[in-house]
Amino acid sequence: MLVKGAALSFTVYQNMPNYVLGDIDVILKNKREDVTEKEDGDDITFLNKLNIYEWERFKHHDISINEMLPIDFKKIFDTSIKTKFKGKNVLVMNPEDMLLAACINSCRKRFFRLKSLLDIAEIINEYPQINWDKFIHDSRDYQCNGIVYTSLIVTHLTVGCCLPQGLLENLGVSPVKAKIICYLVQYIRNKIPLASLLPFSGSSIFGKNVNPSLILVLFSYNATQISNRIDFQFKK
Repeated sequence: MLVKGAALSFTVYQNMPNYVLGDIDVILKNKREDVTEKEDGDDITFLNKLNIYEWERFKHHDISINEMLPIDFKKIFDTSIKTKFKGKNVLVMNPEDMLLAACINSCRKRFFRLKSLLDIAEIINEYPQINWDKFIHDSRDYQCNGIVYTSLIVTHLTVGCCLPQGLLENLGVSPVKAKIICYLVQYIRNKIPLASLLPFSGSSIFGKNVNPSLILVLFSYNATQISNRIDFQFKK
């Protein structure tokens, strides 16, 4: 299954010549324990020929944020869409999962990266038939509703996107948390230079780059995720 930019390049952006694809990300359907050593070697050889730099079996660390989110990859595979890439049969996510993955990736880039925001906006524009009920259910089920809420707010207030009435409220973010997120988004958008919001910019604290957008990321997490993420970052 092609994910992230590789999938967006010919689904949403339809091979636009100006779309920059840094690498190709793939999820292989079979788990490692379900393939023989020869099959594993054949898969690696094939992926290397396509210059695929990031691939995993039955999961992807960018989508689960290093397994912080309980993403149901079986469900994603079961509802994926068949297509072709470089003459090969491949899968891509359905529009709802594609949008969820884009929102999660925006969080990984601290929400204000222009490419991530355009990905979210263009997926919504390309797929007006998105099943928003499924999208809301999966956001809450995967415990990324705060991340999705923040991603959509930032996208709406920057590059712009058309959201159905009641979507944000139905994501289940508490009113107090929602107000704090909206305040932070408005403050960062109006007061902070975008150049200072790059994921790897800012003052270094304990060896980690910290800038205002990191505060927004933390507010998009639930309490358990904040604790787990802090442990992960400082144990790296």
